[in-house]
Amino acid sequence: MKFYAVVSLVIFAAHLVTPEHLGHSRVTRSKVGFINSRITDGQNAVEGAYPYQVSIWWGFPPEINSSHICGGAIINREWIVTAGHCLTDLPEYGSLTVYGGKYLINVNESTQQSSSVKEQIVHPLYQGGENPHDIALLRLTTPFNFTSVISAISLPAQNATHTGNAVVTGWGSTSFNDTIVLPTVLQTATVPIITNSACYSALYSLIGVTPLDDTNICTGSPSGLNVTFCAGDSGGPLAQLISGVWQLVGIISWGIFPCGVSGMPSVYVRVSNYTDWITSETA
Repeated sequence: MKFYAVVSLVIFAAHLVTPEHLGHSRVTRSKVGFINSRITDGQNAVEGAYPYQVSIWWGFPPEINSSHICGGAIINREWIVTAGHCLTDLPEYGSLTVYGGKYLINVNESTQQSSSVKEQIVHPLYQGGENPHDIALLRLTTPFNFTSVISAISLPAQNATHTGNAVVTGWGSTSFNDTIVLPTVLQTATVPIITNSACYSALYSLIGVTPLDDTNICTGSPSGLNVTFCAGDSGGPLAQLISGVWQLVGIISWGIFPCGVSGMPSVYVRVSNYTDWITSETA
């Protein structure tokens, strides 16, 4: 996985876009296009509050040390849901490691568990960039042992609709400019789900024709804040607490760069469009 740092005013798949750039939310060394995701105007999460959140690391030791590139969500002991671009944008060499139970991204914590990845499944209709179907599955070599800080998130019913507020989490950049500033602590923000028509209008006003699709879901910002995801957040979860149970609503996909552009929505994969596919692939 990589972290995308920069983007140019172009629509990209899984990158961030600025008033001049579209981009994914994954961390990369440097790339022009859509911006990867991170959370701006978020706050430190309560430790252990989001036990479904994982950190996905990529590296090619000893040449390239492993580091966080994307987020993801645990759906059972063996499987992780993330963004397709987190995998398709990677070089052919190197290896992935998935960490559960993390709070401090660069600290070896007693609560954490890790596993290599033995299977990667990118949705067959995903064509890269900011295109639709930006969703993928990772099968862990060593299944997680569930604890108070590591557990699965539930999937929505196929084609379910979601409204109201949702919670986005991740370790993506918190900077409002093209300098990536990764937080040490898991970040969280509560954001309003907006209609796709409102999302399209906001994006069109800045970048013209967009890759927004019916299989996407969007969020805006709470009043007075500029909450968006940013580089390093890609693949992470957008969730709602429904009857006391966390449900996976979206997977962070792409947005506008620099992060935190006033009035700009964030774009996710709408998970309910893929519940049957996920269930079939992980059975």
